[in-house]
Amino acid sequence: MPAISNNLMLHKIRSRAYLTGNDSVLAVADVNIDDAVIIRDCRLLQSADGTIEAQLPQIKNKDGTYTQTVQLINYQSVLMKSLKASIFEAYTNALKGNPPVSKEKTFEMEKEQFELQRQGIMAEIRRINLPDCPALKAIADITIDNWLVVRNIRLVAAEKDGKIKPVMPQKSLPDGTRCDRVAIKDDTLLEKIRTATTQLYMRHDVPQQSAIAKADDMYMFP
Repeated sequence: MPAISNNLMLHKIRSRAYLTGNDSVLAVADVNIDDAVIIRDCRLLQSADGTIEAQLPQIKNKDGTYTQTVQLINYQSVLMKSLKASIFEAYTNALKGNPPVSKEKTFEMEKEQFELQRQGIMAEIRRINLPDCPALKAIADITIDNWLVVRNIRLVAAEKDGKIKPVMPQKSLPDGTRCDRVAIKDDTLLEKIRTATTQLYMRHDVPQQSAIAKADDMYMFP
């Protein structure tokens, strides 16, 4: 996770881009932040007037609207600027026939901007009861260190022992397999996410009258 130096929070970022051959979606990219979180399916978009922007992964809802799987909060302008620059560098390298990756860069945020008392994992669950999918118990949203939100984490009961396991939002690949849209590479962070989501689920482990019931509170895990 980020280092702290001279009152600055230092994040590392690098990207790998995949060319699409599309005039509006120039590339799809995987973005690695701090060697702890990999955000897949980010997009480099070009509008009709030539403006280029980065877009975080999102899913299409049944009603045709879209929901962001990942959201950057509190430091959005700094983070998105760094993310866009990293993806664009990887995209440019790919166009030139070079390895489609960006060099690792460090971007800074002032330490006093962080609400240090809220560092950790904040979780919120929405309990569900689906007769055709009884193993799926809830959907969770988490906030990591008060700057990164990951939505639509599935809480699934294991078939053998019934233990609750969080499953990160996924995407389908051309070969029919699936991969996580957000991959957690830091073991300590992954364990915190497991603890936050499963313990919060157990605190609300009571029968529900409706198909979807929202937890009224959010719980913070250091």
